[in-house]
Amino acid sequence: MPPPPPYLLPLLLPLCTASSAWTSCPVPDPDQFDDWSMPKCPDTQTCSPNGFSGASGYGCCPFKDAVSCPSGYQCCPSGSRCSLISGDSYSAVYDCLDEGDQTLISQSKCPCKPGAPLPPSDTLYNVFVIGDSLSIGFTPLVAETLSDIALVQHIPWDTTDGGAEEAAYFEQCLDNWLRSPSGLPYFPDLIYFNSGMHNLNDNATMGVPGQSGSSDEYAAQMERITDRLVDFAASSQNKTSLMYGLTTPWLCDAGIDATITGVLNAAAAPIMAARGIPVVDTHSPITDQCGAAPVSSCFDLDECYCPHCAGHYDFLANDVIAPAVRQALEAKPRVGGAKTNVKVLNEHKNDITYKLTASSVGGCGGANQPLAPGAEDSSGCYCSWGTLNNKFVAYDPTHPTNTPLCETADLGSCYAHTEKGLDAKYLCTVTYEGMTDGQAQAACSCSIE
Repeated sequence: MPPPPPYLLPLLLPLCTASSAWTSCPVPDPDQFDDWSMPKCPDTQTCSPNGFSGASGYGCCPFKDAVSCPSGYQCCPSGSRCSLISGDSYSAVYDCLDEGDQTLISQSKCPCKPGAPLPPSDTLYNVFVIGDSLSIGFTPLVAETLSDIALVQHIPWDTTDGGAEEAAYFEQCLDNWLRSPSGLPYFPDLIYFNSGMHNLNDNATMGVPGQSGSSDEYAAQMERITDRLVDFAASSQNKTSLMYGLTTPWLCDAGIDATITGVLNAAAAPIMAARGIPVVDTHSPITDQCGAAPVSSCFDLDECYCPHCAGHYDFLANDVIAPAVRQALEAKPRVGGAKTNVKVLNEHKNDITYKLTASSVGGCGGANQPLAPGAEDSSGCYCSWGTLNNKFVAYDPTHPTNTPLCETADLGSCYAHTEKGLDAKYLCTVTYEGMTDGQAQAACSCSIE
């Protein structure tokens, strides 16, 4: 018997092997999570409490077999103990001391919050916003404004604290955030990112891991972060684009705002320019509306953009960020849809079933299965955007096992129209090639029409 039609299987079934080295975290209610959103950590990291991590309360400590510190927001390497230096709760900082001779091994780290909570759309563009608490505030408005063309999600999955926090935490956790919470890889159409507001300390020793960092270290950290994002975008086969947003003003304090413009934004802008990444100026439009710091109120709110402007992000989201993101999406090589159709022609002697498989999110089977000899089907199978390493696979119901009748070589990203226009589709043909040991043989091939 052939396998069941893939459209009856979970969307992420082809990716199960991608998370085989990831271990589920001991969440209190696992039934509230699915294959995409279940919090997991790779075997080089350790599930550890982080009270700001999505709906789970767990993050991934960057140490293998780590020790969770009492605050519930920090962790230390295996074989050490957490020795409190300062603070409590999410502001606690620990020395990690060797359990034996009590020598210092490292400073504690904040476990990484998880990636995007929702599986990507296969009918809309997919946009990730990586940033701090200000981006947590404006992302829902950007998502609403762009809902006609895009699914916009904030990463990391954090709705109550500082999101990507300081640049050191951003750098530490980036690989986790570019996957689902369960470790499934995915390439969005666009990543809008920012870091800066949590790097206003002028002393590197005053930071709290996962909360705040130094402006002195910011430029070097941003270079490394940006280079990794550039490498990630390149590995997407030109699917993922990058866009950077400058750090917004601190209107109540001219000194702090001078650090934002003269240190943080002054460092970030040339880093982006050198790598060809477009920059959205989110600082000047606000000061144009409100005046230069110090300003005590703006947009009818006292202490607006000091640094937050809760409930009043409409201008920033709808007039500044969303138009830039929309323009970038509409400039990409597809519009009005997110799928490339696959038409199947059966020139085999028997009925067939078929599917597309992929090494990233996607995979599907046609609607009209089984497909009779001489028939064609163009009603139900698509290459979902975001997938890689697509293959067309056909099955013969007369075979005694689930061994494929035939399959194609890698179709790559399966974006037919990037070669022949938006209306292009794949024509996949199954051709009869005789009998061997009582088994029908066939060849699978796909071309673009």
